[in-house]
Amino acid sequence: MRVSTLPNAVIAGGLLIAANGQPARAAPTTITCTNPGSAAAWEVRLDFDRGEVDGFPARITDRWISWHDTLNGGYYDLDRASGALTVRFASSTGGYFLHDTCQPAR
Repeated sequence: MRVSTLPNAVIAGGLLIAANGQPARAAPTTITCTNPGSAAAWEVRLDFDRGEVDGFPARITDRWISWHDTLNGGYYDLDRASGALTVRFASSTGGYFLHDTCQPAR
């Protein structure tokens, strides 16, 4: 992930930690997610301070970031350790899943 310059901060297992062990405040971060089947890629904006992803409320834990895109209907679960993103869409035929990979934006 791209991280703004923060004094005494390190990345530990995908989590920004201040030197005193408390979570550090981070500027919004952008990651790039890619569908391995189609190679389609898009940017996702993570705002940890506001608890949002792309402007949608998110549940953020040490292991997962989950959110619901109310405009397009998808449910997203990002594994912070591996960058694996699972996207679920409901439909009248039972819905479908997409499995994508996310990494720091370049």
